[in-house]
Amino acid sequence: DISSLAKGNYLVNLITEKGKITKRLVVR
Repeated sequence: DISSLAKGNYLVNLITEKGKITKRLVVR
């Protein structure tokens, strides 16, 4: 549940078969 997170910007690191992906997550 994403609503439990505090508001702000988060960087999410995903490790996949194709490599490392960094996604920016904005919680408002």
